[in-house]
Amino acid sequence: MSIAQLPIELYERSGDDRVPAIDHPLYSILKYQPNPWQTPFEYQEQTQISLGLRGNSYSFIDRDEGGVVQGLYPR
Repeated sequence: MSIAQLPIELYERSGDDRVPAIDHPLYSILKYQPNPWQTPFEYQEQTQISLGLRGNSYSFIDRDEGGVVQGLYPR
């Protein structure tokens, strides 16, 4: 899938500009490892396949006790 090859970037708004949100808790999950068995490419590929076949894509959001996202698991 061509979309899965695109780089994943996360931005936040700073006034009228947007800046990379490298300190955001989701940054490392989206950029490096969404869950223990998938790379970011595989995760994006899975979501795009689901989107194409079913018209939508859902992921379970695993959070720790503090509410910080620990992983994304395709459903």
